[in-house]
Amino acid sequence: MSNLADPEEAVFSIDDLRGYIFSFIRKEPRVKCRECHDVCIWESRIVKEYMSMGTGYICIKCWFNVYYGPGCVIN
Repeated sequence: MSNLADPEEAVFSIDDLRGYIFSFIRKEPRVKCRECHDVCIWESRIVKEYMSMGTGYICIKCWFNVYYGPGCVIN
């Protein structure tokens, strides 16, 4: 019976190979909100709906809060 941990340990014990493999992992999101800094797009997956503004990207929730405010409350 073969142990699958042995090849994995062999690959990750080689520093150059481990560095090459981890170089493909993204450290920063592709798009993040300029107000709340939440991730909007990670790789090609849309995490949160957003809009493109002239100075960056803003998620829909922040866009509503910044440009429309909490709204008018009439008592």
